[in-house]
Amino acid sequence: MTGDPNDAGERYGDCADWLTRGPYRPFVEETRTADGVSLVRGKQPPGHYPDPPFADYSLIYTTAGRCWADIDLGNGRKRVEITAGMMMVAPPDTACDYEKHAACETFVVGLPKSRLVSLSEQALGRPVVDLGGCHDFFRDPLVEALCLRLWDEAVESNPHGSLFADAALDALLATLLTRSGQPPKSPKRSDRLSPDRLGRVRNYIQDNLSLDITVADLASVAHLSEFHFARLFKRATGLAPHQFLIAQRVERAKALIRDGRMSLVEVAATVGFSSQSHLGQHFKRIVGCTPAEFRK
Repeated sequence: MTGDPNDAGERYGDCADWLTRGPYRPFVEETRTADGVSLVRGKQPPGHYPDPPFADYSLIYTTAGRCWADIDLGNGRKRVEITAGMMMVAPPDTACDYEKHAACETFVVGLPKSRLVSLSEQALGRPVVDLGGCHDFFRDPLVEALCLRLWDEAVESNPHGSLFADAALDALLATLLTRSGQPPKSPKRSDRLSPDRLGRVRNYIQDNLSLDITVADLASVAHLSEFHFARLFKRATGLAPHQFLIAQRVERAKALIRDGRMSLVEVAATVGFSSQSHLGQHFKRIVGCTPAEFRK
């Protein structure tokens, strides 16, 4: 492995940029993006990998392989045995050094530091930067499932839209906060979403179904923080915001299909799905038949 980590941070914008354009480039197999979150898969041969400091966190998940590695995350060199299913979070603003003694397959997820700080401020009343035990290797089925779901959803420009990526990313960061010994808790200022706020949110969704609605948009309408809003909305409706939005899009699609004046492609675009196939996927799951069958 070649490359000077001291000047790499100036030449590469973030960890994903470093992986895809820097010295790791020959080992990268595929990259995807889910609402600004960078996702990179690759197969890494044995070797020495000095990384420069980056502004954001990087969650490194070993998907296959077994190897011994000497790792320094800015707190001293340690030898660890890495096996499939193990993961760790590289801290921000820290030069990290890895020396791996066998090949392994990895999946890297970029985690915005600003998002973690915002979430911890909303949930805990203070910014959290150090993720404690998450900077050592661990296993967590929920973290794994959230990472893989983000990867699957990013395959076609994130078919669920930014709202799903917002929710999945917050769930991932909240889980890491919990593992770090600082579990987020709902603020005590309110334990329910008032009918007035819920009504405003419902109206906003109905008026903007064709747009890429985010949790931030809905939280702004309700005049709440994103984290607090998402919890109260699910408590009030029984559905997470992205699930509720999909249900409303399908309901509007049913009305347009009954009307019969639009093609299914036009219906999909009008209600905010990225394609007819994405409309069909959710329509069949919720209604029990395809849009074409519903039209007959």
